[in-house]
Amino acid sequence: MNQNRGKPWDDEEESTLLSELSMHQSMDKIAIQHGRSVKAIQMRIGYLLKKHKHLSMTELTRKFNLSEPIIHELLQLTPTESENVKHIASQFQTILERLESIDRKVTKLYKYQYRSSSVNQGC
Repeated sequence: MNQNRGKPWDDEEESTLLSELSMHQSMDKIAIQHGRSVKAIQMRIGYLLKKHKHLSMTELTRKFNLSEPIIHELLQLTPTESENVKHIASQFQTILERLESIDRKVTKLYKYQYRSSSVNQGC
């Protein structure tokens, strides 16, 4: 069902999304047509709303064919750029800690094997 899960959005797909919104299609129907989850559709609309933050609320409601409360709701679902940066930094820190742990284990294993081969060569 979500065959496009994780795939990047292109300009054509975004344009299609805006067109579907203007035709009052439901989020469920749009999600099926895009091969994405409803949450992914909502997140993308939120992203597009933030991309058009220079527009007034009236202009946003016209462009996206959504009510003001829906726009506010979708904006809340979409993380801000600083939240994205914090999330990526957190993931990077976790990866770094795992790599350091692996490095310690490899170093320990290397030292153990080096001692073992030195002892065996000395016999």
